[in-house]
Amino acid sequence: MPKVFRVMKSDEVHSDRPNLGVTSCCLLVRPNDVNLDAAQMHGPGDGGLSVNSSLEAISPSLMPPQYASIVEGAAGRRTHRVWTMGRGAFASGPFAASLELSCHDLEYGVVEPDSKMVHSTFLRALADTQMEWKIVDTL
Repeated sequence: MPKVFRVMKSDEVHSDRPNLGVTSCCLLVRPNDVNLDAAQMHGPGDGGLSVNSSLEAISPSLMPPQYASIVEGAAGRRTHRVWTMGRGAFASGPFAASLELSCHDLEYGVVEPDSKMVHSTFLRALADTQMEWKIVDTL
């Protein structure tokens, strides 16, 4: 599974888990981040969860200020954290059950369905990864 990084809010009850939600900086995806057909189907190439290859690849405008020693100009929300998942090279391919990573370049990619599926099934597959995400410590 490729190693990825993402800025997300912590869950309000379990602060050691990313927040599940369909708003920005959550583990699920916003409706405008994906292309669904009339039957609410979602497949590879239709968009997904934005991720980065490293801390340095995250936009300073999203990076929480407590990570300023890592990313110059970190100006994101202090209440957010950087989360990571996986261990392998940042490369397109299998990511988790029913999910794949589609790299757009060396620093940015999206986690998307590995096959055509109902959008709610995709959201469930993302939610099923919640326990695997770990907070990146600040230096």
